[in-house]
Amino acid sequence: MFLLVSADSNGEAACAAFLATGIGDVVDIANSAGMHGSRATGAGMTAASRPASAPNALVPLAAIAPEPWRALAQQAVEPNGYYLADWELAVNASARGRTDVAALSAWMSDTGTPRLIGLLPVITARRAYRIPLPALVSADPYGTLSTPLLDRNMASDAITRLLQQARKAGAHALILENVSLDGAAMQEIRKSLAMQDLVPRILQSHARACLDATRDAEDLLRDALGAKKLKELRRQRNRLAEHGDVTFHIARTPAEIAATIDTFLTLEASGWKGKRGTALMQDAGDNTFIRSATKALAEHGQCEIVTLRAGDTPVASGVLLRHLDRAFYFKLGVDERFAKLSPGVQLTLDVTRHLCADPVIASADSTANAGHPMIDPIWRGRLAIGDVLISAAQARPARLADSRRIDLASLDPRATATRGPLPPQPPPLDIRGSTMNAATDVAPVISAANQSLKNDFPLKPFAIKHKLAGHPLLTLQRIAQLASELPRDLIEYNSGKVAISQDPDAIPSVDLDPVEVVNRIETAGAWMVLKRIENSPEYRQLLEDTLLSVARARGFNSLLDAGFEQLEGFLFVSSPNSTTPFHLDSEDNFFVQIHGEKFFTIYDNKDRAIVSDDEIERSMTKHRNLKFDDSFGPRAVEFHMFDGDGCYVPYQWPHWVRTAGSFSISMAITWKTKEVRRVNDLHFFNSMLRGIGLPQKPPGQQPVLDMLKLAFYRTVTTAIKPLRSSLAMRKLLRRIALGKKANYYLKGA
Repeated sequence: MFLLVSADSNGEAACAAFLATGIGDVVDIANSAGMHGSRATGAGMTAASRPASAPNALVPLAAIAPEPWRALAQQAVEPNGYYLADWELAVNASARGRTDVAALSAWMSDTGTPRLIGLLPVITARRAYRIPLPALVSADPYGTLSTPLLDRNMASDAITRLLQQARKAGAHALILENVSLDGAAMQEIRKSLAMQDLVPRILQSHARACLDATRDAEDLLRDALGAKKLKELRRQRNRLAEHGDVTFHIARTPAEIAATIDTFLTLEASGWKGKRGTALMQDAGDNTFIRSATKALAEHGQCEIVTLRAGDTPVASGVLLRHLDRAFYFKLGVDERFAKLSPGVQLTLDVTRHLCADPVIASADSTANAGHPMIDPIWRGRLAIGDVLISAAQARPARLADSRRIDLASLDPRATATRGPLPPQPPPLDIRGSTMNAATDVAPVISAANQSLKNDFPLKPFAIKHKLAGHPLLTLQRIAQLASELPRDLIEYNSGKVAISQDPDAIPSVDLDPVEVVNRIETAGAWMVLKRIENSPEYRQLLEDTLLSVARARGFNSLLDAGFEQLEGFLFVSSPNSTTPFHLDSEDNFFVQIHGEKFFTIYDNKDRAIVSDDEIERSMTKHRNLKFDDSFGPRAVEFHMFDGDGCYVPYQWPHWVRTAGSFSISMAITWKTKEVRRVNDLHFFNSMLRGIGLPQKPPGQQPVLDMLKLAFYRTVTTAIKPLRSSLAMRKLLRRIALGKKANYYLKGA
């Protein structure tokens, strides 16, 4: 149980370090990269904002001359129509939320004249995600593809130089959004990183429709749609012909493009995009961008506007980009009056025939969302697209590794560290005559009725029985000895006369030292917890043996197999008629009653109706106490406990506890799964960002961003870990992170 953030908590120390102690490159580097605006505002780096004395600063994208950019595009290892010079420069000049981006550029001067061998438009993570992280993110080119341009003959050198420039700009990582995961560019990136003992990490991936344009179009359409569907489409096309001859037009030249662009824009705005206000012609910047980009690309044969007409009436129109041997289907607009006749599908059938007949084009990228209902049934090929995180860290020997270097493996919740053999175990303890040996039979120290350990665990609370009551490690005399041995900030105590909804700033204290509290618990009017008792080898063995019995009961051979990781133990001693206020814990917990009578009331909060995500975040990073209301009653389940009783408390289920007329001894046996640790770390990092005015969505709502935040948070906590070695420093960090009254229970320590 977290009862205030414990002395060994990464969250407490990271909060303090992040906000106060100067381990601030997470903020400072992001700021120094020069782009402080958001994606939405388009604010970013300008030539005027770059200090002349900073030769390693990122250059504005607009400073990259078009000619060397076009030359690189012709030599690119993999096509990307959205990073063609005439397209991306037009986006950068006026497109809504996409202006004023920077560039990572790699140059080679082997022939005396510098030539561009690699290019990636970028923005900071602060701008991309509204979080101050030292990372650069591929800029959105108004198309869902950000594969960098790499010279096919110099790809390795280009990648090395791009990463060097990212490092010089202060970035610890580079995030490529929407890249072709199996394409030639990513293959070159993987090979280049492997030479530095680095591995790119895929943050998310999906498959979208693409066209194999080397096939015969009619065979391809027949295989994709089947004879019955094609017959229905022919019937619809005949119906369309009742409005005039159905014809397919291709605008290629700058003059043709200029004459056709209004048709496309009008059709695009006539449908649902116009109703949502997202059509290109509805924003002045977008309108300027698309007109400029299509005309400029047409000068180099890299853009077509395709239109389907019924007589003189345009019923559908789309924009195609062309780069090397690949086409890119940018956007499509249709006349909704003809919706029953599938004008968008009819146009796409003609586009398919057109591209398959073009000897230059080998494939086409739909650049559509995964599972798109129109394009997916027609273009049956699939292109793997994803977001990729690349460390910009300088490769170095492992023994000299910088503790602040990003741990990419920590991004993947499925990734596990290589584990060596377990350390030698002390002899098994005899618990009421039952020997628990991990190598042989395991006595059922914890048991539950109705198969709850298999059916209800870990989704809902249930009652348990245990064999720990009377154990020699759990007597008042032995607990008093433990209280004399533990670091002082691992012991928390106060008056037991508190409210269920207790104000954490008004908790009454007890004027006794910890050992006196234990020895006088029957009359002290106190509540006490001894934290992290697993640091004592005897108690750790007790916790492990107890949980191993649960693992075996659930069909697992070891604690790790059962997901019981990061085991922690908390011992509670409470005077008669004491209350533990309403709170929640950031781990799973078997709560066992060792002595006395206790009432333990747990509340279902799966839908966050009792405690919101914001309150959970605050509870985990500030003080555990939560506001209680009697209206929560219908969601409660109460466990009435005596010696040998207990209950399972699921992760983040709020609860409060009270003792009856006798003193109480209880123990919480807790663990954290990989998923629980991931969510906890995100809560802590979100709290840091909220503290600097950047509120975040709860864990799980933005999976890709969650994984990115997780990497940087764990990097920071690794860096500040040495700061927690002394009690004085832990007290300081706790006060910075949790407030001036955070150390109320350390009076005199």
